[in-house]
Amino acid sequence: MRHLLFGLLSLLVLIPTIQGQTGESSDFTLLFNGQDFSNWKVPQGDNGHWRVMDGVIDYDGESEAKEKHLWSEQSFKNFELMVDWRIKETPYINPRVPIILPSGLHKLDKDGNVIRTSVPDSDSGILIRGQMKSQVNIWCWPIGSGEVYGYRNDESLPANVRAGVVPTINADHHIGEWNTYKIRVVGEHLTVVLNDQTVIKDAWLPNLPSSGPVGLQHHGNKKNGKWSSPPALVQFKNIAIQELPDVFAEVMDHPDSKDWPLLFGDDLSLGIDLHHSWRLEGDVMVADKDESIWSDRTYEDFILDLAFKNAPGTNSGIILHCRDRQEWVPNSIEVQIADDYAEKWAKSPKNWQCGAIFGRVEPSERTVKVAGEWNRCTVISQDRMIKVMVNGKWVSEMNMDEHTKVAINPDGTSIPEWLKHPPATLAAHGQIGLQGKHGDAPIYFRDVRIKDLD
Repeated sequence: MRHLLFGLLSLLVLIPTIQGQTGESSDFTLLFNGQDFSNWKVPQGDNGHWRVMDGVIDYDGESEAKEKHLWSEQSFKNFELMVDWRIKETPYINPRVPIILPSGLHKLDKDGNVIRTSVPDSDSGILIRGQMKSQVNIWCWPIGSGEVYGYRNDESLPANVRAGVVPTINADHHIGEWNTYKIRVVGEHLTVVLNDQTVIKDAWLPNLPSSGPVGLQHHGNKKNGKWSSPPALVQFKNIAIQELPDVFAEVMDHPDSKDWPLLFGDDLSLGIDLHHSWRLEGDVMVADKDESIWSDRTYEDFILDLAFKNAPGTNSGIILHCRDRQEWVPNSIEVQIADDYAEKWAKSPKNWQCGAIFGRVEPSERTVKVAGEWNRCTVISQDRMIKVMVNGKWVSEMNMDEHTKVAINPDGTSIPEWLKHPPATLAAHGQIGLQGKHGDAPIYFRDVRIKDLD
């Protein structure tokens, strides 16, 4: 998915348009000028092993420094990074390369031993936010480059996290040929495009530092003049970066959405209302039945802004990422709308109350107004994160990838049995819906407007 790109780095040199792998043109900022190590920290004591020659960064794998990686001087939070790289040669034969399964585990033989093979190998990578663990690999393994080794091999992480950092395809060019990475990092999520092919899509990297420099990795050792592990015999060029916005940080209050398009149109003609349950009373949407109205298209990253009014005892909701309208309850995410002052909802579990992500995350405080008064609600969905504001207060937030269990939420609360699909297993794109007259009490909506961030 693409993101709104608000700001460019002001401390570096602005370069002309760069053509990305996807065919899109954008202004990026040059991180390597092709002439010297301006904007980079050469390891102290390196002794010339990292060098600039013929417009490229060249490394021979033999830095004499204690800390051998090459780091950018500046730190970055959310960004898109373009890097051309190539492996120069592979003098080391690696005898212990495993076959990596889509799960991230190693393939075993009938006796339970890891199956290994020998390949000519060189090893480097792009280091994300200042740590080795979030290394986007460059190597010669059959699985292909782009793998995040530190996360795949962390047995303390959930299975979906480890599987998410395994390349879906080997998109590497031949040894000696140039390759192009397009790496996107937003929050704790990573996407890697290698040579026009998405090899890692929206992988979750738990506990990724919020900011840090970009690094080019050292690898390899010599004993008695021979390589004893895969060396980083690599070159890099055309390194450019563009900072991306943190939408959650940008939206500090309800947005000025008056010029945004109405999700269902000004006459509901853009809504899918198969049972003819919804009507307009002036500019107010009202449902006569317990049927939802749906957007006529799917959304992934967006800001949804609306007003709602409860009646005494209202139970409704805003439905996100729906992929199955007939069975939407277990197959989507619902932001709860309810009259918390009614006895039924006042005594209900907190993650059933207004502003909750229903059955998943309880609101931090009660901000909904009494029945009969209008409320304002803003919902942000970006990179599998959902955040909810009600009447000027952020009240709930959920990282879908952290919700991996069927019965228990990460905070230890119970999940209703009808929510049988953990959010970590759900797609973060789909139709948006509003729940109708659920129970005896009606619900009223107006000014349901959306800003598409794709």
